[in-house]
Amino acid sequence: MADQRYLKLSPEYLHYNELIWKVPSISITLGSGVVIAVFAIADTGCSNGNCPDLNVIQSGLLLFGTLLMFALTSTVFGYRIYQSAAAPSDVARLEPPFRSSLFPGLGSNMLLQIVMCLATGFLAGVTLYAFTKWKNPETIIVGVAFGIFLIVFCEGRFCKLFDELKARRGDVDASST
Repeated sequence: MADQRYLKLSPEYLHYNELIWKVPSISITLGSGVVIAVFAIADTGCSNGNCPDLNVIQSGLLLFGTLLMFALTSTVFGYRIYQSAAAPSDVARLEPPFRSSLFPGLGSNMLLQIVMCLATGFLAGVTLYAFTKWKNPETIIVGVAFGIFLIVFCEGRFCKLFDELKARRGDVDASST
């Protein structure tokens, strides 16, 4: 039987939940398309001498994809904030009834934000790899470290904004419900 708190959810809360879960499909398509396009670009062997530098094209595509992934990651963050604001005060930290046994302390939206941050960081690392002439694989690790920084930043900011939201509502302890 469903938790009775789910029956109190507003249409705005459910709308933001739907938006949150649409963004990953866009980002997966974007990230995959960028990586496939970058590695599918082949030297056409142009004979007129005005051949574009393939490294520049590949690096530019990866940079464009990284910036779009970063924008989508920040979009998910914003949707999570708006969703929390649209929730009734006693269900502001409501978690889905089916929790992950692998990560029992994480809600699904938080886990999604973590995965988005790591994917953005990985793509940033691949972009750094493409920009360097020495093709140093450690640049991918730097990108993943950037993704971990994004996780810490987003979750820290989310918790701060969530506490401000609780204070504005006058909630004493909404997270314990």
